[in-house]
Amino acid sequence: MQALSIDAALLRSSRDGRLRGFVHSVFERVINVEREDGELFTIASRDLDNAPATLIADAAGFATTGIARGDRVDAVQSGIAIAGRLDIRLDEASAWDARLPGYPADDSRLRENLRKVRARIGPRAIGGGPPRGAAPSAIARVMAATLERRARMLRAALCAGDVAAAGLHGKAMMGLGPGLTPSGDDFLVGLLATLHVPQNPCRELAGVCDDILVDVARRTNAISAAALQAAARGRVREAIQVLMRELMHGTPNRLTAALSRVLAIGSTSGTDIVAGMLCGFEVAVGRRSGARYPAGRDKS
Repeated sequence: MQALSIDAALLRSSRDGRLRGFVHSVFERVINVEREDGELFTIASRDLDNAPATLIADAAGFATTGIARGDRVDAVQSGIAIAGRLDIRLDEASAWDARLPGYPADDSRLRENLRKVRARIGPRAIGGGPPRGAAPSAIARVMAATLERRARMLRAALCAGDVAAAGLHGKAMMGLGPGLTPSGDDFLVGLLATLHVPQNPCRELAGVCDDILVDVARRTNAISAAALQAAARGRVREAIQVLMRELMHGTPNRLTAALSRVLAIGSTSGTDIVAGMLCGFEVAVGRRSGARYPAGRDKS
């Protein structure tokens, strides 16, 4: 099997022979591998987008490969071998760069685009609501309200420049909510990545990432923890990277297409990620304007 693309950092690890480990989990379109150093990397099918520590293989899925949890994974001369069942060649794979786009010198377009996206997803987007086609349960409503309250406190702390309080509120969100990657985690992925945008007016608040991720391995599952740790270094999947660029620099049509792509992630994940991105960018435009709270937002 040929790899189509691969995270540039992961490609370097492969060439150094450091991609040894064991299969952590197998899904229809994804194989997660736990490296010997404890970090995860992902082998994904061709219909998924590039992402940190991810290889995109020229395959529709992996259900027929016979690969199972615990199978040995090794870097070989041609690429990656999994338990004698699958060899993935890297010689023709393109290297993908996870670098984030820079914050604009004039953020008037960003402000307008934030208003459009906020109008589409609503003021209380986190928690994502029930899975598509389902009615919200009482537990789901309580969880969504809890997440929204904690997100408000986190946002207020960031607006005030209180990194210590923001760290506490962020940790309180971790692991909460539905989904393989819980809603609170997805919100934090969007937020933490936004804080790492180059030239972001509130980039000095990025130190909150370390505070939030204390004991991350005990607060959430390994797959979600890997996404959070990557976001805390400014590394997110390509769809999120593109939406960031279009929020800051894009036309309405390009923004709409990029937003739809992220909102389609999972049953609730996309909406939660976007909510976190909006939080981060709203704090940024408020910092740029000198306002403690971004214009038009509730101070409660």
